[in-house]
Amino acid sequence: ANPLGYSSPDVWVLGSSVEGATTAAELGLPYCFAHFFNDGEHMEEALRLYKSLYVPSERFPTPYVAVCVFALAAETSELAFKLSRTRDHWRIGFGRNQRNPLVHPDNLPAADYTDEELEKISKWHDKAIVGTVNQIEEKLLSMSNEHGIDEFVINTWTYEFESRVRSYQLLSKLIK
Repeated sequence: ANPLGYSSPDVWVLGSSVEGATTAAELGLPYCFAHFFNDGEHMEEALRLYKSLYVPSERFPTPYVAVCVFALAAETSELAFKLSRTRDHWRIGFGRNQRNPLVHPDNLPAADYTDEELEKISKWHDKAIVGTVNQIEEKLLSMSNEHGIDEFVINTWTYEFESRVRSYQLLSKLIK
């Protein structure tokens, strides 16, 4: 048996900071920015550094950038944002050091947030890749054009499995 086989898997660096981008660049590896961790905070700087510091390698002579985003599609923007409330609520709980299961958006408390938390949610919604397929396509194309992204990885989570599957079905229309 040949333990190496005829090929080997590609090694990537997944990161959400300039440190991960710098490591990927120095090693000549593809880089995937974990946008879904923090809604893209530090992404612009990380991608700029990755591309400017990139050291070509035999397997990867040029830099290759992927970005993993949280994206949630539904038939209407209103439904998509309603479904995304589950994630908002979980993230607020995470910030409070609570590790609770996801809650159905219809069962979320109406006024369970501080003013500061409501401001965070508002900022998250400003950056959100949530809506109809056409709205999400516009956001991804804009991000790709602005930052030279080669590939997107989509991460979607919702309370109901069926909503997640439907989101992926809708987003699959963007594959070209």
